[in-house]
Amino acid sequence: MLLNLSQKCIRNLAVIAHVDHGKTTLVDSVLKQMGSKMTSMDTLALEKERGITILSKVTGIPYKNYFINFVDTPGHADFGGQVERVMNIVDGVLLVVCGTEGPMPQTRYVLQKAIRAGLKPIVVMNKLDRPTARPGEVESKIFDLFCSLDVKEDQLDYPILYASGRSGWVDSCIDGPRQNCSPLLDKIISYIPHPTEQETGPFRMLVSMIEHSTYHGRMSIGKIQQGELNIGDLLHVPGENGSKLTGRVVKIYKTIGQDKVEIPKGIAGDIVTVAGITAMVNDTISHIENRDLIKPIPIDMPTITLKIRINDSPLNSLEGKKTSFIALKERLFHEAENDLALKVKEGQNCMEVSGRGELHLGILIEQMRREDFEMCIEAPMIVTIEDDNGNILEPIEEVIVEVPSDYQTAVTEQFLTRLAHFEDMKEISSTHTRLTFYTPTRAMMGFKAKLLGITKGNMTIESHIFDYQPYKGALTRRTSKCVIASSKALCTEFGCSHLEEKGLTFVGPGMNVYEGMIIGESQVDSELLLNPGKEKKLTNVRSVQKDDYFKLTQHKVFTVEEAIAYINEDELVEVTPKNIRMRKKELNFDLRKKASTQKAREN
Repeated sequence: MLLNLSQKCIRNLAVIAHVDHGKTTLVDSVLKQMGSKMTSMDTLALEKERGITILSKVTGIPYKNYFINFVDTPGHADFGGQVERVMNIVDGVLLVVCGTEGPMPQTRYVLQKAIRAGLKPIVVMNKLDRPTARPGEVESKIFDLFCSLDVKEDQLDYPILYASGRSGWVDSCIDGPRQNCSPLLDKIISYIPHPTEQETGPFRMLVSMIEHSTYHGRMSIGKIQQGELNIGDLLHVPGENGSKLTGRVVKIYKTIGQDKVEIPKGIAGDIVTVAGITAMVNDTISHIENRDLIKPIPIDMPTITLKIRINDSPLNSLEGKKTSFIALKERLFHEAENDLALKVKEGQNCMEVSGRGELHLGILIEQMRREDFEMCIEAPMIVTIEDDNGNILEPIEEVIVEVPSDYQTAVTEQFLTRLAHFEDMKEISSTHTRLTFYTPTRAMMGFKAKLLGITKGNMTIESHIFDYQPYKGALTRRTSKCVIASSKALCTEFGCSHLEEKGLTFVGPGMNVYEGMIIGESQVDSELLLNPGKEKKLTNVRSVQKDDYFKLTQHKVFTVEEAIAYINEDELVEVTPKNIRMRKKELNFDLRKKASTQKAREN
């Protein structure tokens, strides 16, 4: 079939949804029923651990006399750049909405991107096997969502399918037979238009994704915008000032399930993988005689920036192999080539990395530490812009919180202390309330964990960038003071028992600490110095009371995102393959005190 594929037999669509609404599970069920050996579209280790999609991926299945290309996209707002860059390689979208939760903030975001790109949507109401599903109410909310966007008449006339991705069925009516996913594939063929790219003329393709092969090196994935591609064709990457690179096509692949299938040629409108020429995301690959550039879809700007530098702590180079600034610089610039939402530039003795949010940058740092990198990270800063009058504008997020009604007052008070604007409150059941706030992005850093503590975990919270508004004023990142290690030591049970008396602990027995390292949180209003390596003095007097074992509680273990959100401007996060530590920028207590006194005099 792949040898005689025509443009009218191709369907290209992206699967978009809010996080955890089941789009990847739905695609997995379709692939499984079509005979694919692929167990899951989420192939990265971090994707499997966290249960979220991080990278957009292309797969395809032959069905009847057609070939359907699926592009699975992330559902989290921090990875919105992965969604934006694939909108120009598809001709329609599959909008997956949970039958219980209904449309959520990210649902609106991804649908808005599809509407602006002029794509036709198919709505799939998922998770209808749940007893809490409310299809009638959710269907009304979906229609309201479409009406609130600038949709065309043909986009508003969307079909709705009813599904359970986990159970492996899709139906065109809510009380259908619920046997398999064939109704979904039939609807894709009948409703999503086939590609209409020009089949004649010199070859052109916009690179939307990059893959790496141990044999071919970097391979480019994209939709052929014009012409035909054959093995052996001489191609180049045209730039504004001439060709950047030239190369000859070595292999052309189609993705079926998880397998790469070699094909002799690619036709206009099809999504293919090309080996033999080196290009970056958003580059145009074309025939050597064609110098026209394909205009890419613009990407939303980043919202927060991190300064990353080499690890200069007393424990540096003990756990990681990649500790040099050159290795750090090369790795970050390499990541920026593939992730258009990531901006990287070299600063003074550091690398400045800008991304969409804590999770976006936290996932990158977590990947790097698993690659044996060591680094130190400064407290995050927001990315501001200036309006025409020179006023500074900062990103504002729309935050939607669903909490038990008993906690709504406590949650509202916490938001108001963080420069938030209370927008709306709605009772969604007899026991739960939905609260809507508009709050600065910087106020949300580390805030979700605090809210989970207040509500004892009985809360759902979602947010997305809503607008840029005038700077809201100063905000204290953390009010609590820290317990600092007074010297380099190996933590003992006796020393940790004294640390536990001060408040929350960040280290446990057997862990190495050094002077200036943050080892706990204090309940007093000043910074405390403590030696967690202190040992109990031995005496000749025996006593039952004195020989009691120390009963220590489990110390808090931070993730990368939690540690970045926790630190203040005078602190750093030390990331190594085995540990995540927090420390003061200036490790020596006397020098810190001297600098603090001098700063107070200047103010």
